[in-house]
Amino acid sequence: MGVFNRFYFLGKPLALCGTAGFLWAQLNNDNDIDKEKLKLTINQADLICQGFKEKQGIPGVSIGVTMHGSFVWRKGYGLADIEQRVPCTPDTVMRIASISKTFTATLAAQFVEKGKLNWNDKIDKYHPDLPKFLFENVPVSITVRQLASHTSGIRHYWKKGDPETDAEFNLPEYYIARPFPTVTESLSLFVNDELLHKPGTTWLYTTHGYTLLSAILERISDDKHSYAELLNDLITKQLDLRNTKLEYPDEIVPNRSRYYWRRSLKEGLRNVAYVDLSYKWAGGGILSNVTDLLLYANNLLQCRQTKLVSSDSNKQLLKSETIRELWSPIVATNRNNTSYGLGWMIAKEQPSSINQCSIPSHIYHTGGAVGATSIILIIPCSNNCSNPRCGICISILTNLQSAREIYQTALDIALLFRHVSSCSNDSKL
Repeated sequence: MGVFNRFYFLGKPLALCGTAGFLWAQLNNDNDIDKEKLKLTINQADLICQGFKEKQGIPGVSIGVTMHGSFVWRKGYGLADIEQRVPCTPDTVMRIASISKTFTATLAAQFVEKGKLNWNDKIDKYHPDLPKFLFENVPVSITVRQLASHTSGIRHYWKKGDPETDAEFNLPEYYIARPFPTVTESLSLFVNDELLHKPGTTWLYTTHGYTLLSAILERISDDKHSYAELLNDLITKQLDLRNTKLEYPDEIVPNRSRYYWRRSLKEGLRNVAYVDLSYKWAGGGILSNVTDLLLYANNLLQCRQTKLVSSDSNKQLLKSETIRELWSPIVATNRNNTSYGLGWMIAKEQPSSINQCSIPSHIYHTGGAVGATSIILIIPCSNNCSNPRCGICISILTNLQSAREIYQTALDIALLFRHVSSCSNDSKL
C-alpha cells in the first residue's frame, strides 16, 4: 500500500498516497487537465480501492468511473468465484441490492410523466384491493410519495413490537428461499401488518414499501405488465443495459459472481445461504454490473441537466423537471447531512477544513444484500454549464455481505476525479 498522507474533509481522514497530495495541490490551481494528471488520479484511486478491499477482506470488487459522460476507469479486483478461481472484472454481474429502488422510482416517475400516476394520490386509488392499513388500530391512508420516500410507516424486516436492530442480516426475512411467482403474492408478507408510524411523520427505511409500489405500477400499466416486463421495456431495453435483470436463482447468467459472508474479520469466508429474491425484486432483487449502472447513472444525470422539454428523444428516461423532483430532499435520514428524495439519497454540499475545497452536493444509493454490498453515486455539475453530461459518476459492487465504508470509498474516489476536472468546460476529455 505504501506510505499515506492524510487530508481532512469535515475532520474525517481521506487516505491518499503521498504523490496524490501534490496532485490535489496542483489541480486546485490548474483547471487545464491532461492525460498525465488523469493517469495519476487513476493510480491514487487504485490504491484507495485496493485498501478498501484488503481492509474489509472482500473477495471481489468491481469499480467504474465516468467523467462528463466518458468512461475513464473500470477495474476488477480479486475473485468473483473463490472456489473456481474466477477473476472479478468490470463485467462481473452482482446483486445490486437496494440500488434496485432507484430503478423502481424511475419507472414510477415515467408513469407520472404519462399522467397515469400522481405522487400525492392515495395508493388505494390505484390498488383498491389492498387491505386498509392501520396505525394504533386506526385506519390511515398512504400516498405514492410516502411509499417512494420511506415515510409510509410500512415495516422493513421487523414487525411492530419486535426490537429494531442494525444487525439486519440476523433477521429471518432476509433468507426467504421460496419463490413468489408474482408481486401480488409477495404482498402477503406485510400488507396485513400494522404500520410502525403514522404515514408522513417519520422516515423509516422499508424495502417492502417498494414491493407495494411495484404492485401499483403493474396495476396501472398498459395490459397489466409485470414488474419484470416494465423494467425490461422501459429501462434496460431503452438504454441497452445487457446485464441488468431481475435475479432468478435457476437462470444461467454469464459473468455472475458467487456471494460470501463472514462472522468477523478473524474468521474465514463462507458461501452465503440460498435465497430467492422474488419477494423484493423492486426494492432489492436486481442484478447488474458497473458498466450498466454507469450508463444508467449518466442517462439520469443528462436528464437532470438537459434543456429538452420531452424525454422521448435521445433515449432519455425522464424529463429534467422529473429527475429534479426525484433528487429533491423530502425527509431527513439517520445519516448526517443526508436526506431522502424519491428513490435516492441526497447529500448537500458541505464546507471542509481546507479553504479551497468542499464536498459537493451528490446523489447516491447504497445497497446491502445477502452476499453483496453496492453503491452508485453521482456528482452533478455545480457550474450550470451548457453540457448536460457534465459530472462525475461512480459505481462499486462487491461480493461480500456487510462490506463497510463503501460510501466513503466511493465518495473519496469521486472527489479525486472531480478535482481533475469539476466541469467539462475545463476538460479535454
